[in-house]
Amino acid sequence: MTIAFTTKMGVPFDGPVDLERVLRELPPEYQMKGMFFERQRTVLGPAWTGFRESLSRPPARAYANFERYPTSDYLKLLTRVAEDRFGKGKSREGVRLLARGDVEVFTSTTLGRVTFAMLREPGAALLRYPDVSGVLVHGPKIGAKRSGDRAVTVTYTRYHGLVEYVVGALEGLVAAFDEEPRLDVKRTTTGVLSLDVTW
Repeated sequence: MTIAFTTKMGVPFDGPVDLERVLRELPPEYQMKGMFFERQRTVLGPAWTGFRESLSRPPARAYANFERYPTSDYLKLLTRVAEDRFGKGKSREGVRLLARGDVEVFTSTTLGRVTFAMLREPGAALLRYPDVSGVLVHGPKIGAKRSGDRAVTVTYTRYHGLVEYVVGALEGLVAAFDEEPRLDVKRTTTGVLSLDVTW
């Protein structure tokens, strides 16, 4: 079955994320850099002490920015923060909104500042997205190509995760250039996730 929908920033997602299904399907080798974890760990505050026991590889103190940690742990952490801030019934939108902030996490690093200094518009940033993601995320295969003057198609060929997260991350990237994105999203049962991004 193919899932397809169109969305823009002012249109919220309804319902809770299906985290259990995602974790069942997520390959164990999928990993992410610690910079994204640390922001959410800090937001969780005192609840972190009890929550860390549910993770497969929590840090002794804090997540190291450029060390790899399991993507499954990040999705658990992100979903927990989304549920705490927005309510379990609105956690799809919560994950999406939190993901928009990941561009700020990246640009707070030296690598992020150098990368963004060379970019002038959303299309250029989206075309660089696969290369940058390849440094920050281990697992999914990502490609990007121009599909118009103000349009780029981003494709994951082995996607396992929360689609809401990817939508939010791409929205945040386009919004960083003071543009408002629209996304046409399609996901197939073969693991292909295609996002047509226009602004």
